[in-house]
Amino acid sequence: MSATCYSPSCIFDGAEISCAADMLYQGQSYIVEVWIPLASVARRKASNFSVRALQVDATLKDIVLGVRRVWRNGDWCSAQIYDRLRLIFGAIVLGSTNLEKPDSTTFVDPGLAGEVDGYRNLILALSDDENR
Repeated sequence: MSATCYSPSCIFDGAEISCAADMLYQGQSYIVEVWIPLASVARRKASNFSVRALQVDATLKDIVLGVRRVWRNGDWCSAQIYDRLRLIFGAIVLGSTNLEKPDSTTFVDPGLAGEVDGYRNLILALSDDENR
């Protein structure tokens, strides 16, 4: 079946087909979903789209930005600083930790562990092993 579809979503042989891209400006974290007309996608070569993939082989050691003293519970303590945008699925960070990105900082308290899920959310929970 051949057809041209100029809307973001079309039905072909009973199946709905749509195309969208999650887009953001470099350095910003607000994502906008942009629907793309299927006809324009069909005419373009994949090389027209610029995609930056996450570095999947990065370890926590690779994304350390340093150590900083932070004020916590009326006293100073040391906190490891990580680049939050480079944390990948399955990464686990233990408190005291600062996770920094251009628009925010997350502090993980001692006794807590943060694990990055498949959507790159940071899930905080009590740490099983404070010596990890």
